[in-house]
Amino acid sequence: MINLEKYILECIEKIEEEVPEDRLKPVSTPATNYLFKIRKESGVGLSKKKASLFHSTAAKLLFVTK
Repeated sequence: MINLEKYILECIEKIEEEVPEDRLKPVSTPATNYLFKIRKESGVGLSKKKASLFHSTAAKLLFVTK
């Protein structure tokens, strides 16, 4: 049997290290009210480091779900 519990916990710990605590809270839906709005203002959005962390973590967790 394959157990991915340690792998999942490592993903969670990495996110917890990088994301401010006030951003880690329960929500009723993963969607936001601005989900489909395109933001063209400069300086808006994630830093390259955070965007890379998000992409990496999402890919790892997609692997787990497969």
